[in-house]
Amino acid sequence: GFMDRIGHTMKHLSYFALSLGFLFSSTAGYGLTDAEREDLYQQGYAAFVGHRGTVVDARRAVDCLTQAAEIDHPQAQYFLGLCYEKGRGVGANKDTALMWYLRAAHNNHPLGALWMCLHHLTQAEDLGQAVEFLDRGLTHRAHLTQFGEAAAFASRLENIVRLSLKRGHRPILDKVLHAGSQGLSDDQCLGLYTYALRLDRADIARRLQPRAQQIRAGQ
Repeated sequence: GFMDRIGHTMKHLSYFALSLGFLFSSTAGYGLTDAEREDLYQQGYAAFVGHRGTVVDARRAVDCLTQAAEIDHPQAQYFLGLCYEKGRGVGANKDTALMWYLRAAHNNHPLGALWMCLHHLTQAEDLGQAVEFLDRGLTHRAHLTQFGEAAAFASRLENIVRLSLKRGHRPILDKVLHAGSQGLSDDQCLGLYTYALRLDRADIARRLQPRAQQIRAGQ
């Protein structure tokens, strides 16, 4: 109806406004060397998770991550988005979290890209954008270096696949399969195969069956 169209238009305008944040973001600190920029991020990350002898300090994490994020450090942008999403060290703000996830995704951070893929599948309802961000995430997943990031990527990808199977989002499933079932963990491959069978998606199941059988034979 008319109100549904208005709501859909407002979602796209909101996303457009967030995208404009790239043009007006702070440029302070661009004189820093790469090493100095990385050090800011590492300080923020250490305070965020409490490693290397650093006590967890959410407010300090936000301060350091903000400085690094504003000068386009992708990992800092992603973790800053997480801080705003969860309200860690700063007041929870979904719009600000979305902005930082979006910037991280555009800087090819794999987790930021998958977060934006899920956003477009569940909130913005833009399948084309979801496919684009999924492609970014799959292409750059080798860049995941911090402890726990690979597991987080696997979990988020599983959520995307599960949702896409239920809703029949063939372009998403094709993108995952195009990346190659060898790009999936054994658990992801078996999970996707099981979901496909459960939902009578024989086309997907057939493409995964050889590897799924191989995995089960080796268990």
